[in-house]
Amino acid sequence: MVYACVLQHYIYTSPPASIDVWIQAPGYIFGSLSEIWVLVTGIEIAFNNSPENLRAVVTSVFWVTIAVGAAIGIALTPVSQDPYMVWTYGGIAVAAFLAGCVFWICFRDGGRKGEVLDGVDLGGRISRESTKNNGEVNVKTQKL
Repeated sequence: MVYACVLQHYIYTSPPASIDVWIQAPGYIFGSLSEIWVLVTGIEIAFNNSPENLRAVVTSVFWVTIAVGAAIGIALTPVSQDPYMVWTYGGIAVAAFLAGCVFWICFRDGGRKGEVLDGVDLGGRISRESTKNNGEVNVKTQKL
């Protein structure tokens, strides 16, 4: 979004038709790739880390959060017009940076507390499924 903000500023300040349309392509490419990575990773985490009988519910809650984000985007469409696109892209960039900082503050110790996500925690341990007893999984953890 910072790239799009700076580019939009140059578009507004330069003479008409002086900036090639291909210079705008990275903004769309990065935006598309980030959405793909967020959606695939979010669905994987929601599905793999929820109990078997709640996977549909957890996955649907994930999709509801995506729908809320899309609704906010639709609601902001009337204010996303020329000549205010620099503010739109800049606001999104600042909001994303602040959200990233808050996320880091909230979850920076996640791997050090021994929490396991998809079998690998950030503390350098691998958990292995040892036995299944009546649907319960016993997990053993060993040091790398």
